[in-house]
Amino acid sequence: MSALLFGWASSAFVLSCTLKVLSVAEIVTGRHPAPVDLVILVDVYHHIGAREKYFGKLRESIKANGRVAVIDFRMDASMGPSKAMRIAPEQVKAEMTKAGYALSEEHGFLPQQYFLVFRRAAQ
Repeated sequence: MSALLFGWASSAFVLSCTLKVLSVAEIVTGRHPAPVDLVILVDVYHHIGAREKYFGKLRESIKANGRVAVIDFRMDASMGPSKAMRIAPEQVKAEMTKAGYALSEEHGFLPQQYFLVFRRAAQ
């Protein structure tokens, strides 16, 4: 399994896989070695501009059965970015659908964040 991880150093994950760290430029220009199984975005979705275009391009970098996991702050979280910067999970779902993904999992165990997992939608 290969994965991309976007997030802050305060988040820690242990993955049994080969982890590839790529810059945004490598992703959007297609200058990376091979499609990945998993992209994880932790507390950064709200920083990405032109998200529909960005995730549409990212789709080319994900294997056919690959996933994109988005973890970001809930609208009512007591920590995180200003409320004006936060993006509701319903908006994330709508933007990801427009970019060619389908919601496959939604987890509610994080106290301050939502956790959504998307797969590439069938063309």
